[in-house]
Amino acid sequence: MNKTIQHASILKVIFTCFMVFIFFGNLMATNYYVNDNSLTNDVHCTAVGSAGNNGLTPATPKATLTQIISVYGGSFTSGDIIYVDAGTYYRTESNLNLNYNDISIVGAGMELTFFDHDGGAPTRWANITGSNITISDLYITGYNYSVGDANVIQITGATNITFNNVMVNENLPGGGSSAIVINGGSSVNFNGGGSSCNPGSASVAGGGMNVEGNGNTVTITNYTLSANEKDYQGGSALYIIGDNTSSVIITNSIFSNNINGSGSGGGAIFLADGAALNVSGSCFNNNSANRTSSVNYGGAISIGRGSTATITSCNFSGNVATPSGNGGAISVNTGLGSTGTTATANVTNCRFTGNTATSDGADILGRVSTSRAAVFNIDQCTWSGTAEDITNDNTATITVTNSGNPTTSGTVSVTVAPATTSPILACPSAPAPCFSVLPVEFLDFTIACDEEETILNWSTASERNNDFFVIYYSEDFNSWEEVYVQKGKGVTQSKSDYSVLLLDAEPGYYKLTQTDFDGKTTELKSVFAHECSSGLNVIGANYSQSGTILLTYSTGTDEEAVIQLIDNMGKLIYTTVAHFSSATNRFDMDAPRHLSNGLYFVNILSNGNHQTKRFSVASY
Repeated sequence: MNKTIQHASILKVIFTCFMVFIFFGNLMATNYYVNDNSLTNDVHCTAVGSAGNNGLTPATPKATLTQIISVYGGSFTSGDIIYVDAGTYYRTESNLNLNYNDISIVGAGMELTFFDHDGGAPTRWANITGSNITISDLYITGYNYSVGDANVIQITGATNITFNNVMVNENLPGGGSSAIVINGGSSVNFNGGGSSCNPGSASVAGGGMNVEGNGNTVTITNYTLSANEKDYQGGSALYIIGDNTSSVIITNSIFSNNINGSGSGGGAIFLADGAALNVSGSCFNNNSANRTSSVNYGGAISIGRGSTATITSCNFSGNVATPSGNGGAISVNTGLGSTGTTATANVTNCRFTGNTATSDGADILGRVSTSRAAVFNIDQCTWSGTAEDITNDNTATITVTNSGNPTTSGTVSVTVAPATTSPILACPSAPAPCFSVLPVEFLDFTIACDEEETILNWSTASERNNDFFVIYYSEDFNSWEEVYVQKGKGVTQSKSDYSVLLLDAEPGYYKLTQTDFDGKTTELKSVFAHECSSGLNVIGANYSQSGTILLTYSTGTDEEAVIQLIDNMGKLIYTTVAHFSSATNRFDMDAPRHLSNGLYFVNILSNGNHQTKRFSVASY
């Protein structure tokens, strides 16, 4: 056989075997399943989770992510997916070591799959050192790692890590740094979701996200970094430090209501030491640098020595540097940071409105320290229109073109010409405000009738660590019995409505309680339920000082009833005939004026049905 043909045949066989290996290798990828003890809102599983299940099918899920990793982590292969269904995983995950490659963790959605540590023993959610890991559709809260670095997610030397729609909210500062820390030459992508409402303290950095050291590449898209706080370090939302091998690219994201009390400033972002920042199509709203003991720089963005920030098509509104503040929106100060020389901000097609600084530069401030140059190149921008839009604090180089005629202080080169492009006006949506300190923001508990059936309705504005509700019944408000248990949402910032139909419900008192995952129970409200019927049902009677008795009622038909007013001695003092309409739910009855203080009764007689309501007169 011709050697060329022989070699070609061998290569063909090798290639075919390689493709078969790839094909069957992909077929060997495994799906794993995790579920809590409820099927409410589930999308991945058909049964509740249990440690005794094998976790390999929707019908046999494990109870926690930790159980899956503990049993199968040593045999994960490329393409494996761990599905974590809806529910609250309360203190189940601690320091997950994701040192695997090519795996995915997929929740049921940011509003459905919650990992809640609730401030328990100091720990973080995960340490990530693997590559090609994707984490999607989760909500992580309540973590508080106590020994440096991240409080929630630590990413070190990991490549191609992707977070899709993952919210990291309301984690505690502990003794660690911000909620998310990226270092060691990692590459990370954040798509959707956010890191918000993460506080700091005087000795702990806290905040939303840190990118630290050299060789890191981070992209942030459609992301929210809001209501984070720091006092110990700059950049409450995002702290970026590293040489020119590190870069952060941000697109279509929002930075709002972040507060920084450190000397480095940057209510939203601090950048220094050579790292590069490129941010476009994003909004910086109501961020503040408010160090009380010294000078502050950069209500929204503070840029230190050696770094370059390119800021395009962004909106800066309501940012503040106070009390000795400089640069309400953006500050370049080469006295900040530890390495590098020139710091540069290239600002194009941006809109500045309502930013303030109590000292210099309502929108922009440039300051040179120890001969390290500070440079602003500004084009196609509009301004707040305050007394000092732009300030050159000493020998910075600030050049402004095609940006109207901003008010300035110090040496600023302005080529007066209107902006010919339209800066961004619309902003991405910020999340709901941070949680209330209450486990449940309770709205109301009411009773309604559906013909002859009783319906109990209640609503919450938000829930945190909410395990379940219980409804109790009492005939006399003293002895109570449990009649219904309703599973809570665990953690949600959205309004939740609950409704329960009670068949053959007895008239009497109904009480609603709520219980946390830690077993703490709170009584929310008690209401009185009358017997439901298709006929007239008078719900209550109230007296006004104008001499009117208001009857509230429900009825399925229009009907007349005799109303009798009786005092607390049983004496009939007034009677009338009332028409009750199915189109309304109240009847105003003119009563004898000058009723004395005391207890009164209203008898309602209709179609053989006798109802009695009472009311009191406290003063006239």
